[in-house]
Amino acid sequence: MKQLTDRMKHNVDRQALRRHLDWFAGVRRDTGGSGEQQAARYIEAELTGLGLPVLMHEFDAWLSFPRAASLQLAGSSDSFEC
Repeated sequence: MKQLTDRMKHNVDRQALRRHLDWFAGVRRDTGGSGEQQAARYIEAELTGLGLPVLMHEFDAWLSFPRAASLQLAGSSDSFEC
């Protein structure tokens, strides 16, 4: 196992890792936002550039961001803000 770990450490391109981290740190990736699509395309381009086949799957996801929420106990007037 140590030999494998040593080979992996030797083959890691630290500059490429930094470049990827810098790119992702500069893109806001809110779910469903344009940054999420940019990130997917970035990964696709990187993998394609390495000669790997890429198949993207997309689907509609229904998301909501409630402005307020509370919990009310059944049969009680007690309510708790969330």
